[in-house]
Amino acid sequence: MLSAMSRGPGRIERRIAELFAATQDRALGIGEIAAYAFELEGPSPSRAQRLSATRAAHRVLRRVETLRERIRKASAEAKSQAHAMGHEQPGDRAGIAAWWEYGASQDATPAGLIASRLKDELKSSICPTSTAWSRRAALGETAKLLTLTLSGPD
Repeated sequence: MLSAMSRGPGRIERRIAELFAATQDRALGIGEIAAYAFELEGPSPSRAQRLSATRAAHRVLRRVETLRERIRKASAEAKSQAHAMGHEQPGDRAGIAAWWEYGASQDATPAGLIASRLKDELKSSICPTSTAWSRRAALGETAKLLTLTLSGPD
């Protein structure tokens, strides 16, 4: 029996995530992303390769979004578990040691361990979180918004 579960990012997605992680300081065009993903040396990517790279890059972004949401939920649960165990959030005037202790109490909860594992998964298997959010412009989100703004509602 076949399972509908994904086996994780494929070769193209991994190459795109690698490119995103390596080029955090600049925007990338889809032609550049496709050329890197398909390891093209000379010819420019075909339309099919550009479309495939666009879909793969969007999957990378969705994976990052999903993992970040799971991390937020697990972190909120860790905070409530730490509170239930009697660990209160330090006040504004508390020293750094009190904040470290409070953070450690959250990390030690079951949800804190899950959040930590998810953070490691995000860093190791996809790309740094700061990278993915800056890629929307390179994938045409800005162009779509600009087109809608200039043409107005139909």
